[in-house]
Amino acid sequence: MLEKSKLILGHNSFFGINHADYDKGKYTSEQFINNYKKIIEVIDFANTNEINNFMISTLDESKFLIDELEKSDLLKKMSFYILLPYINKYVRKSNEIGLIGIIKEQLAKASLSKNLKHSVNLSTYFLNFDFKKILSSLVDIELQTFEKVNKKIVILHDALTDILLSLKKVEIFEFFIELVEKKHKCQAGFATKNFVNLDNLFKKININTTILTHANHIGFNMNPGKIEVENSFKKTTNKIILMSVLASGYLKPEIALKYVKNLELNDYEVVIGSSKKEHISEIISLSS
Repeated sequence: MLEKSKLILGHNSFFGINHADYDKGKYTSEQFINNYKKIIEVIDFANTNEINNFMISTLDESKFLIDELEKSDLLKKMSFYILLPYINKYVRKSNEIGLIGIIKEQLAKASLSKNLKHSVNLSTYFLNFDFKKILSSLVDIELQTFEKVNKKIVILHDALTDILLSLKKVEIFEFFIELVEKKHKCQAGFATKNFVNLDNLFKKININTTILTHANHIGFNMNPGKIEVENSFKKTTNKIILMSVLASGYLKPEIALKYVKNLELNDYEVVIGSSKKEHISEIISLSS
């Protein structure tokens, strides 16, 4: 049995993010373009059925969704799992407006006083390439959208996590945990497409944290392989948040949830990426 308290509603399908099929993601998102009321209806349905956890990236659209959630009175009923930074946004915009343009655009989202502070800080940090302080300022800026929400955990995006992993930047992992826990008063976690290597590194340096990673019946995005990841799951002392359990819509919920159950994990949660009430209802029914 998969308890409903372990389920997290993911935002991907609302905004066209599909890790396996770009066209499918785009088609799904077209139902929700500038229609936050429709997104709210799905979130409200999940919330009514006791799925109170919501995972969201720091997309530009996030601010508007948060505003609508506040108007609907749903905001105070939810716990947020925030994935940052949204790397695709920065990659796309770096080609359009360059690095300095990105920094200016992010600063424009802040209040005047915070804007001036971050502007001075970031300029100095980039000149000296102080990565810890760059990361700290970017986290501050990205989390401004979520000042009013109940932040349960802030998770570093896998693109950054896996770069830090390849470089074995132990001090940055430790810094991020301290930054999030002490300054932002919530849990810290790391997303990865390389669970085995990350978990092994954390064992060596005595880090116990939360890891968001892919896990599904067909081994989609499970590196270096499905069996290796499953074996590592059995030995880990870290909490695991499973994503892509439906393999971006390729698997039926019944098969996906049976797979999760058979993993026999101790401390875990599951992200479900669904934008349809009937699919959420099916998952709830199967988990019960």
